[in-house]
Amino acid sequence: VIFDFDGTIVDSEIPRLRSINEVLKDYNYKISEEVWNLNFKRFRTIDIFEFIKKEKKFDYNSYEMYKKSHFIREEMEGKGVRVIEGFFDFYNFLYNNKVKMIIASGGRKEHIKMLMRIDNLPDIDVIGREDYKNGKPNPDCYVLALKKLKLKSKEVIIFDDSVSGIEAGIKTGCKVIATNSYGKDIDELNIFMKIKNYNELNFEDFLNY
Repeated sequence: VIFDFDGTIVDSEIPRLRSINEVLKDYNYKISEEVWNLNFKRFRTIDIFEFIKKEKKFDYNSYEMYKKSHFIREEMEGKGVRVIEGFFDFYNFLYNNKVKMIIASGGRKEHIKMLMRIDNLPDIDVIGREDYKNGKPNPDCYVLALKKLKLKSKEVIIFDDSVSGIEAGIKTGCKVIATNSYGKDIDELNIFMKIKNYNELNFEDFLNY
């Protein structure tokens, strides 16, 4: 099994949205949760600032806005973030059945490991954006994960929440389960299954997927 991290193991989208809105206060602009889930969740933070800048004709440096929001987000996440429901039970099931696991994320490895420590997550090997060249929807991170697992695509299921991540997973030839995902764009992709959280999985059936 290959897991994405943000939005798939932990619900880090909440502090990301709040931190972005915090730095947009000076421009009297706020992204609602509904608009976030439908339109912005799939994008990198710096791309969100760039999109809003162009659409609203705001006068700011997108990279500086990204740095400010990232600092605020790390402060928020320093207290821990919500783990997606059912993940610990699912992990224990996979571990007890000797299923290989790895995390392949578009986030920084240091940041991911910090959240794993804070939330007492199990010690799963992590591939971060420092480890490969091209980000999602390019499949580089998942191709690298397959190599590390020493498995073929038909032997692996990927869990991801974003359009770009799911597209990357599909390109590897793996089955992809959309987890904690929203929007018509997700439903139009060639996903194997869509779940809100891991409690919706039948663990015993999973071994036969």
